[in-house]
Amino acid sequence: MKKIIHSPAPWYPIQIAGYMGLFDEDFYSGKRLLDFEEVGPDIAQSNGIIASKAPDMYKTLFNVVKYSNDVKEPYKISPSLILEITNILNSIEELKKHEIT
Repeated sequence: MKKIIHSPAPWYPIQIAGYMGLFDEDFYSGKRLLDFEEVGPDIAQSNGIIASKAPDMYKTLFNVVKYSNDVKEPYKISPSLILEITNILNSIEELKKHEIT
């Protein structure tokens, strides 16, 4: 089995001609991170897998924060990790407020 390696962050969602893409710069001239001709087939496939699972990851992170107080002590997540997850979720919500152009 080949090792799946995705491209490093940052990733930016950019809309071009009505289609959304992931780029490595906050501008349409950046490298398209889902394009196998630009990043190679292995990285494009890995990026696609991660992008396809993003809604599930978002939902899970949201639930981790929402229900963290209900977890018994031995299974609690550290406050610093909860803060990090909260910051990620807040940044996602902030991006969702703005129209991506």
